[in-house]
Amino acid sequence: MHNRLARVLVLGLVLVAALLGGATSAWGADEESWYVVQISGKKAGHMVQTVRTGDGTITTSSTMALKIRRDTSVIAVTLSSAFVETVDHTPVSMRSEQAIGAGPELVEYRFTPAGVEVTRGPAEKRTKEIRPRPEGDWLTPAAAAAATARAIADGRRSFVVRSIDPASGLAPITTTYTVGEKTTARALGREVPGVEWVTSVDKYPGVKSREVVDLSGRAVRSTTSVGGLELVIVLADRELAMVRAEPPELLNSSMITPDRAIGRPRDAARATYIVSTREEAMPDLPSIGGQVATRLDARRFRVSVDRARGSEPEGGEAGDAALLAPSAMITSRDAAVVRLAERAVAGLKDAGPGERAESLRRGVHGLITKKDLDVGFASAAETARTLSGDCTEHAVLLAAMLRSQKIPSRVVSGLVYVERGGGAGGGGVFGYHMWTQALIDGKRGPRWIDLDATLGPGTPTDATHIGLVVSTLSDEGMSNDLVRLVPLLGTLEIRVEAVEPAEPGRGVGR
Repeated sequence: MHNRLARVLVLGLVLVAALLGGATSAWGADEESWYVVQISGKKAGHMVQTVRTGDGTITTSSTMALKIRRDTSVIAVTLSSAFVETVDHTPVSMRSEQAIGAGPELVEYRFTPAGVEVTRGPAEKRTKEIRPRPEGDWLTPAAAAAATARAIADGRRSFVVRSIDPASGLAPITTTYTVGEKTTARALGREVPGVEWVTSVDKYPGVKSREVVDLSGRAVRSTTSVGGLELVIVLADRELAMVRAEPPELLNSSMITPDRAIGRPRDAARATYIVSTREEAMPDLPSIGGQVATRLDARRFRVSVDRARGSEPEGGEAGDAALLAPSAMITSRDAAVVRLAERAVAGLKDAGPGERAESLRRGVHGLITKKDLDVGFASAAETARTLSGDCTEHAVLLAAMLRSQKIPSRVVSGLVYVERGGGAGGGGVFGYHMWTQALIDGKRGPRWIDLDATLGPGTPTDATHIGLVVSTLSDEGMSNDLVRLVPLLGTLEIRVEAVEPAEPGRGVGR
């Protein structure tokens, strides 16, 4: 269940590191910089950054290509972007492409006087929309690189740059640089003079990167520690950067073994856990659906889960248009998605939303018959046609089918308990997982209920689900939502306080 989401988290780690590290030097001359990328001490891949000038424009591009391993399975992860601006730093266009295994996600942006034209998806199914231009003052990549070089030359001890990175979409990011002493770093077989600094990005509070850069601002060595993983980027030549990688094993290590086994986990109706981190602080955990999270101290939460509880929408959630809107992932208006949803609720015209939501959940469970772990993070439209995938495909397709039936939905990224080694006697682990929540208007008013389409027909959810992050999977917010999980990867511990089995006849979310 957890394999696909763990791959998404690795892409999140790459995105964090790309935003924090790897500064591009001033744009005065064309250049190409190659880097070796290491994760947990092993060469996982390479990165190349280029700056090209010509025809009155500057093009800044970056590609990071990694391989990670789960047992004998090797998964490719690629993050590439490009930004085109005029020589006076007027934005022209940008593009971002992210891929985990198959199924790359391509987004292109064109800056116009009327706004930004955003194009998504493959050539045969592209969608276009006009979005507002980014608010406030911000710098293009070449302008940001020039500002960084000036700050080094001026000997500034700290400075802030607000810029746009195509991988992060249209929302500007603010990077804070805290400059240390002048130093040298060894790269390309020689000592390179430069400075050391620490960078932090407002989007990812608490995550920092330590860098040594040369006097133009080009990164020589960058180290980013996120959760239990360390990503190191070192300047190299092309030949060394392209040497065959030794993919690190990351996905099995993301599993969490609790202090004791849980027998018959799919029958668990209520449970209480202590969820803690080995880091200095635990981010806030949500109280959502059947879950209530109570902070005990800086590093620990008590999480109680009652699969029949449901939670009230907070603030303006009930009226949030994103809960019903289509997106690149939740393609609720796609003809195949709509057709599957209508088939799943056929004969339930007069039924309430709760009954229709459960029928949709059972429908998705029965539809996805091929478990293909090498598929990328597929959209609902793709899954509706291939009928294959793992937990993320189940969650996304169900969210889209719910929205097509005018039922607000979102997805939850978190953990679920799975048995291994021959059942409860062999123990089990919590693995990263994704499921769906529907906002159902019932006798007690609207309630968020949990719906896990990977489970059987009679089990909408169980009390071994621990939610960490919720997301509407909107086009602009999806990566940011999922990246919030990355600092938890490899740092969590779970103690099982109590687990109670289901009571006969007790439903879910009623």
